[in-house]
Amino acid sequence: KDLGIGSRNWSFKASEGLTACLKPSHSATLVQFAIHNAPKENSVILDCMCGVAGIPIETSYSCEGNQHFFPLGGEIDIHKAIPQAIKNLASYQSYILDHRSKRKKLIPDICLWNVTKLPLRSCSVDIIVVDLPFGMRCGKTSQWRKLYPLAFQEMARVIRPRGRVVLMTTLRRILLSNISKSKYWNIVNVRYVNMGGSLATVLLADRTD
Repeated sequence: KDLGIGSRNWSFKASEGLTACLKPSHSATLVQFAIHNAPKENSVILDCMCGVAGIPIETSYSCEGNQHFFPLGGEIDIHKAIPQAIKNLASYQSYILDHRSKRKKLIPDICLWNVTKLPLRSCSVDIIVVDLPFGMRCGKTSQWRKLYPLAFQEMARVIRPRGRVVLMTTLRRILLSNISKSKYWNIVNVRYVNMGGSLATVLLADRTD
């Protein structure tokens, strides 16, 4: 199944200068998958590997009526991803200001950090949505085989009990092996989506008590 919700007015330059970036429509779909029948009011929704901030921006945009989320993102790439994330946030903020009467949104906060050592309190996040790094343009599979377990362990620390995580990657075996064997996660749903010809796995899991 192809993911697609439509283009966004603020995201035409989301991939500028980068070799790999999630499309805005894909980011929006992951967010909707995560928040469906899940979030409480004022939920903190984290993308701890946010790249150019597509998922945090779509999290902010998904708020409707009096519903509010607190979108938070973080990234380690200070040379390419963070500067582009700042540009995307500025573009999104301009859009929101121009449409103030229609939509009132919280602009995402973006931090510089290492996903294996998040500067967040334990049990401080309600939902985590992450497009995990994969593919030759991001690095080698051997890198992700080492990084994924460390990242998942840190996600388990910062998310509250019964919190929800949505993870996407083409590295299906590494993802499912780590999550299914962990005492911290209960797998709720697994979907497979077409990402420009590559089959990606989207996993939804809940944090155990």
